[in-house]
Amino acid sequence: FFFLLLLLSLLLSLLLLSSSSSSSSSSSSSGERLFTAEELKQYSGDNPKLLVAVLGEVYDVSKGRKYYGKGGGYEFFCGRDGSRAFKTGDFSPKGLIADVSGMTYEDYAAIEQWRKFYADHKTYTFAGKLIGPFYDQNGQPTETLQRVRHGVKEHDQFMELQRAQEQLFTKCNSNWSQAEGGYVWCADGQYPRKAILDKPDGGVSERCACLTESQLDNKPEESTEILKQYPGCRKKQKYCQSVQPGRSKSTTH
Repeated sequence: FFFLLLLLSLLLSLLLLSSSSSSSSSSSSSGERLFTAEELKQYSGDNPKLLVAVLGEVYDVSKGRKYYGKGGGYEFFCGRDGSRAFKTGDFSPKGLIADVSGMTYEDYAAIEQWRKFYADHKTYTFAGKLIGPFYDQNGQPTETLQRVRHGVKEHDQFMELQRAQEQLFTKCNSNWSQAEGGYVWCADGQYPRKAILDKPDGGVSERCACLTESQLDNKPEESTEILKQYPGCRKKQKYCQSVQPGRSKSTTH
């Protein structure tokens, strides 16, 4: 009887060990390693293997130990998905999080650039996916990741449109000082206008564009920007105040 109990105990231990081993090395249907947040935490500091996650993709940065290891300048990125911090620059525990809620398409695109940096790196290698906001327990993209990808695509298309618009009109010259405010001006025969383009996720992009006399009266068909005179600036005035004294330089255009 004692021998039977011992045998059953041994079998139970083997089953538990097998289950534990299976859960800690789970993989997706495509064979990619799936990490839990707890597992990922192990791969930081003095660990021989150093892992970084961005938008749910895990990368082995062990060969960059000088930067990602104990005491390195990017040590805080290891063992976690700190996607939000790649854009915000907030490297505190509260900032090093995967949550990207409330961020703009432009923010998504900035984080995506970092994902591409790791994906295309000659030394760092793809190690798997992190179960969390971006990938589910089967390694499939979540709604959050799909939203990010959509935002990145929309932002890229917007940037293409913006570049095309910038080819239609010459860029203004500009100057700003705290005391005098901001001014914009154009070469002879051209006149400054505030060019406004709607962003795909709300908000607007503003710049100063120089229009010729013919363009003032006949806006090019290719132009999708809203063109406005600067307040207090006459129709054919080539030197205009764009920002009142004391206001931020960021509002110059």
